[in-house]
Amino acid sequence: MKRIKIATAACMAWRASLLLAALTVLVLPARVYAGIVASSTRLIMTQQQPSLSVILANTNDYPIMVQTWIDDGSPDSTPEKASAPFIPLPAVFRMQPGAVQGLRVINKQDERLRALPADRESVFWLNLYEIPPKNPKILRADVHVAMAMNTQMKVFYRPVSLVGAPDNIIDKLQFSLIKNGDHYSLRCHNKSAFHASFGQMTLVAGGARYPLVQEMDMMTAPFSQRDYQINSPLNVLPVAPISLELVLFDDDGAARKSIVALSQ
Repeated sequence: MKRIKIATAACMAWRASLLLAALTVLVLPARVYAGIVASSTRLIMTQQQPSLSVILANTNDYPIMVQTWIDDGSPDSTPEKASAPFIPLPAVFRMQPGAVQGLRVINKQDERLRALPADRESVFWLNLYEIPPKNPKILRADVHVAMAMNTQMKVFYRPVSLVGAPDNIIDKLQFSLIKNGDHYSLRCHNKSAFHASFGQMTLVAGGARYPLVQEMDMMTAPFSQRDYQINSPLNVLPVAPISLELVLFDDDGAARKSIVALSQ
């Protein structure tokens, strides 16, 4: 899932075009309203890989300036503060309505890369900050107010020494219900070297369904655990058996559904 930060209040809509038809690899959730569309939802950089590329399209009805940088996901990050072993080029560019632009991410292979853990995947964020003109032309009868937005895409870094395969991550995940104060939460224990990127998750027990809170970032990091909150506070442990319906996003950003039993 992409993260989008709104810099100025406004509203906008998608524009259908032949350009989007050409980018048939895209699978974007309907709630994403950024004007920039990318040819992939995530990027994967291996240790020896010198660079990778992604194609961007401007679906706005007006030209935009785009500024790019890669950081560790800090909410107050700026291009000046960003510190990552990767750099996107070009760093600043202009896009006309409907235009396509190639973006190249360079692996600097510097000391920051060598300082990353060798036994697990690391994650960074590619920022695509789009700046509209001050007075964009309104070409349609309905009014659209331009806004500046920052779309963030995950950039996963994988050392050569990783054990296992991301396609088998579901076999390395363990789920259980744990008591947090007066209510229960779902705990995910990720025993793999890869990030587990979740979509919707729902507990099922005794014929009842308990959806989990959908957060902006639903990842569980490698060799770690994370607690997820249930939408409606669960004060009493449901009667076993308890299962979990979940969505995991793979390397292509495709949603893969699974049902797993919870540990008692």
